[in-house]
Amino acid sequence: MRRFSLLLATALALLAPTTAHAFTFAEWPTALAGPASLVRQGASLYFTAQGDARIGSIDFGGIEAAPFAPLDETSASGPLVAGPDGNLVLLDVGNGVLERVTPAGQVSPIAAVGPDAVALATDGDGDSWVAEPAASTLACVTPDGTLQRFPLSALYASPAPSALATAPDGTLWAIDRVHDRLIGIQPASDCGTLVADSWPIPGADAPVAIAAAGSQLWIAAGTGLIAVTPNGGAAPSFAAPVALGTSTATALAVAADGAVWFVDEAHSRIGKLAGGALSQWAIPSASAPSSLAFAADGSVWYTGSATNVIGRFSEETGATGATGPAGATGPAGATGATGPAGATGATGAAGETGATGPAGATGPAGQAGPAGERGATGQTGATGAQGAAGATGAQGGAGANGAQGPAGADGAQGPVGAPGPIGPAGARGATGASGPRGKTGPRGKTGKTGRTPKVSCTGARCRVVTGGGEARVPLSLRVTKGKRLYALGARIATSASTRVQLHRVRRMPAGRYTLTVRIGGDEALRMTVRL
Repeated sequence: MRRFSLLLATALALLAPTTAHAFTFAEWPTALAGPASLVRQGASLYFTAQGDARIGSIDFGGIEAAPFAPLDETSASGPLVAGPDGNLVLLDVGNGVLERVTPAGQVSPIAAVGPDAVALATDGDGDSWVAEPAASTLACVTPDGTLQRFPLSALYASPAPSALATAPDGTLWAIDRVHDRLIGIQPASDCGTLVADSWPIPGADAPVAIAAAGSQLWIAAGTGLIAVTPNGGAAPSFAAPVALGTSTATALAVAADGAVWFVDEAHSRIGKLAGGALSQWAIPSASAPSSLAFAADGSVWYTGSATNVIGRFSEETGATGATGPAGATGPAGATGATGPAGATGATGAAGETGATGPAGATGPAGQAGPAGERGATGQTGATGAQGAAGATGAQGGAGANGAQGPAGADGAQGPVGAPGPIGPAGARGATGASGPRGKTGPRGKTGKTGRTPKVSCTGARCRVVTGGGEARVPLSLRVTKGKRLYALGARIATSASTRVQLHRVRRMPAGRYTLTVRIGGDEALRMTVRL
């Protein structure tokens, strides 16, 4: 039997559950480093890893199968979701390719989607949807590999969809963590035309996750959970955020009973919101959970990226064992001694009462009593209500027209508009020869002025200074060595200086790497860095 770690949770929960009950944590080590995205398909769980391009699987008994080989050596696993056909769909961020993965481990490409895709969801028709925040687009891929892109720029300036969820009614929902907005999409089948709208999320601060179940949505935003009720294409209703205390939800999932579960990777916690009651538990191993999924028995499974484990949390106690066989009958006891004589019985009940005799004659009337004393004077009545106001007097006659006032002073001059950016200088035309004045020569073509951004990085956070002064320009950073991608990041620039968070897609041994910066889709800088 595979060795596993059973963590008996005897400490109190961070916030005590409404009803006290036993709970347990169990964790199994995995062969893949940094398990990340977790999904259930059939009788197994499948997961990706930050430090390995292979795909792992484990059954609900904790038995891990051999990892699946990636598409090629340049692959890097991103989001993994379950498809309606029983297969899995993987976003290979190393190659910018959407891939199909069978439960038997066969990996095949579906379509190339590009290097800037960050989120993935599937719908009931088997179509796959990919969010591309740097380009402000959604890409839709049919099962046969047909790709269709839908721009979202008509909704508002520079939308950046960052997480996706598909509702049971077929609506596709996206959140934009840059602008704190919710985007609702009504797609046609086979990636046909779509109708989209967007709304600000009240109380949100950089929302990171969204989950859909039944007729409700849940959004994880900072230290709160926000319930959203759709309204048939009109503006949805947003409930006030449910505070999570010091916890920050980094991943969400809704169970079959409607309970909302979340994990807090930074504090190694798992939590549940059910019927308005919030419960949270600290994971004893501090394994930093990053994703979660449900088993058929209601247990919650999670990936522990810090300790390379797959874990299970269960609120259920063990099942009652079968009733054992009846024991043999013991020998008869000895006959007891004769007891003392019983006490004398109680006196019998009295006989019935005789019948009532006839009533006596009525006596004479009594004399009248003396008159009562005079009652006390009543209290003064309450003051009457105020009388109604008198009728309004007749309006007076109009006054004579006043003398014409002096002319108003001239209005102040409006501020001067900001100067537009200076275009690059054209090449200087050649000087004409001396002599009689000839015709003016044609103006020379404008030359291109190169613009090199400045980049400084601290850990996985980089600051990009474009120096151009423009705002709302897509930025993307990629860290590569040869043909292999090791980290990437994307952000919409809101000023000439922008912070971009890099997300690692595989382990990065110390050495030299190439950092490429793209501004507005064009390559602006390529430099060698030592990490």
